Amino acid sequence: MLEVSRYEEALGARMAAVPCPVVLPEWLLADFPKRGMAPTEYHEARRYPRYHLRGHNEKALLQCLPTLPTLPALTRPPVVWPVYTSNVSRGGLGFLHFEQLFPGEWTRFMLPGRITRLAEVVWCRRVGSRCYAVGAHWLENLSIQEMRRIVA
Repeated sequence: MLEVSRYEEALGARMAAVPCPVVLPEWLLADFPKRGMAPTEYHEARRYPRYHLRGHNEKALLQCLPTLPTLPALTRPPVVWPVYTSNVSRGGLGFLHFEQLFPGEWTRFMLPGRITRLAEVVWCRRVGSRCYAVGAHWLENLSIQEMRRIVA
């Protein structure tokens, strides 16, 4: 158990130390520090409840994987970037990134709580000059225990 604690401390220190290149728009800053379960709307067809996972300290590490062979101009270097998370569920993740991602791109996330998962980008929209809101679904759903570690 001590090893996990040290790992989480080291990961937290690394994520806090690395500046996030996302430039948050002013209108998003006021809504940013929400916590708890996210409300749903009547037209949403979600399988799992979403939880807000926001704030300047709520970062994840993202690595884009070379999964778009039909677009060689979009080959991304294997760099790990900090991104701001906005919400998480057992089925997917919403996050803010400084550059545009494309549907079908695969990514690797390292989340707080020692959770590493592959996700596929579903949608991406620009919300600021260096800020894109991105929605992705996990290629393997998170367990209930993993969700508890992330949103705790």
